[in-house]
Amino acid sequence: MPLNENLDVKVRALTGSSTNETSLNAVKDSVSLGVKWVIHNTPDALLEPLATENEVTADGYSLTNTTVIRVRRGERQCERVSFDQKAGMRDPNSLFFIPQTTKYPKYYIHNNKLFVLPVGNAYVLHIPNRIYDASTYQTTILGDFDNAVIKYAASLDAQALAAYHLETEEDIELSNGASVMADKMYQAALAELTGHLSAKGFALQPQGQTE
Repeated sequence: MPLNENLDVKVRALTGSSTNETSLNAVKDSVSLGVKWVIHNTPDALLEPLATENEVTADGYSLTNTTVIRVRRGERQCERVSFDQKAGMRDPNSLFFIPQTTKYPKYYIHNNKLFVLPVGNAYVLHIPNRIYDASTYQTTILGDFDNAVIKYAASLDAQALAAYHLETEEDIELSNGASVMADKMYQAALAELTGHLSAKGFALQPQGQTE
């Protein structure tokens, strides 16, 4: 696969689709979904070089289009708890109250925002979901994980191709062929990611929460 080709071109090279069959925007979205799939299935330790850390204020931190790796208050890791515990964690008379001096800070997510208790000196390590912009000459999006992203995107493009053949051309044979290709591309993406992780001493596993 040539290194200097746009990501959408690399996807189409695997599926053989044309812009008449699957739109450029659809392929772009498939690449973006491939990024999210890789991130969700890669262990934290390998994601950290791709991550960004931001402060969590009293107003919380918006989780729009990002995946949480971990949350800390000072040097202490925060445990995620249910939003239902919010009132108790703030009430000095509750068994769930969290004092400023606690060694066990917590965080919760509500309305797509992350909050840490106690408030102050809190940070979230996260990976903004990288969106593929096909209007630019973009040949990479997730570094060493690009091949897995492209093959996953190809599985989605093949699914769209199958739908096109069935719904537009009413060709069941071509549709079935594209469906088989979609499954093969997904298995290829899985094998690519699993092999990449194994080479670094890790196993495939869901991590964090994709928001």
